[in-house]
Amino acid sequence: MGYYNTTNETGQQLSLFKKLVTSQDEAVHYVFKESNEPLGPSRVYNKLCFYGFITEATPITSIRRSISNLTKQQILTKTDVKEPGAFGRPEYCWELKQ
Repeated sequence: MGYYNTTNETGQQLSLFKKLVTSQDEAVHYVFKESNEPLGPSRVYNKLCFYGFITEATPITSIRRSISNLTKQQILTKTDVKEPGAFGRPEYCWELKQ
């Protein structure tokens, strides 16, 4: 499931939110394919901003959700590698599943 309907949206609004999530998951997948290296959510976020897929107004939690979705779909796998993330806190990295 891509969009978690916690606000009980219906109709066209729900369809729009589901479409946005799908395209964001595709954008995150694209970043991993292009990078060909383990990436943490903060670096994925920065690359998505650079490519113009998202703006800085996009919450990083949306990127984390996409990474979780792609992990559940067995497209990405979590590694033991950590890198500095937002606020200097370490965060795990993911990579394309082999």
